[in-house]
Amino acid sequence: MTHSEFSSLLSSEADGMISSLSISEADTTWTSVSTLAWENAEKSEVSSPFIVCESSGTSGYDRRQKLLELFPFDSSSILAQYPIYNKSDKTCYHLMAPASYARGVDSSSTVIQAMAPVMKIRRGTIENAGIAVSASMKDVKVSVQFGPGIDAKEASPLMLERLQLVDTSLVHAYVEEAYPYSGMELSVDEPSAIFKALTIPDDQISNHSVNFVLPEGVNVRDDCLAVVGAIAAQPEVISVELGLLVH
Repeated sequence: MTHSEFSSLLSSEADGMISSLSISEADTTWTSVSTLAWENAEKSEVSSPFIVCESSGTSGYDRRQKLLELFPFDSSSILAQYPIYNKSDKTCYHLMAPASYARGVDSSSTVIQAMAPVMKIRRGTIENAGIAVSASMKDVKVSVQFGPGIDAKEASPLMLERLQLVDTSLVHAYVEEAYPYSGMELSVDEPSAIFKALTIPDDQISNHSVNFVLPEGVNVRDDCLAVVGAIAAQPEVISVELGLLVH
């Protein structure tokens, strides 16, 4: 799946970052990002997030049935209930599946894209991080959507525990994957404090999504973006964005 094809389905920070690159540079970087996403998924011991598109059939219903045949429940694959794209040319869904199974699907009318962190970060997140910090806003939240079949109420505390254990080298690796187009080198020297201070208020969690709240006093844009990048790297996650809590 090319960047142009992906951006017709979902907005991401790749949309803004790519504008500063030549066509060949953008294509090369996108290919590298996609390849790394597949490699990371294949290393994972759990199901990974994908975008899957089907172009056969004459209706969205027909295409969903085809995808359900390609990704049956007994393959440990779960197709989202609702499509993210459904027009005359194709129908696309979020999918959670083992990479080994997804790689082996043989269908000329089916396109499967492993989701890299940059694909999960919604466009405007980098800008919002700068605004939140410069305005000294409190109650900055990281809004996270989980993949189909994942119970956010069960997955969120486990993911928070993992994030609170990340070390500096891992944070920098997350950042590099999350913002590959920008050449961004975040000055996150001691990330452990901000990760350990992340919270999930009881009223900020639902069945399929959660709002992680950044600690008060976070006044560095890089810290906000490092948290976003680390969350985007988690296999349960399909979407991340930065915003403000409404009281």
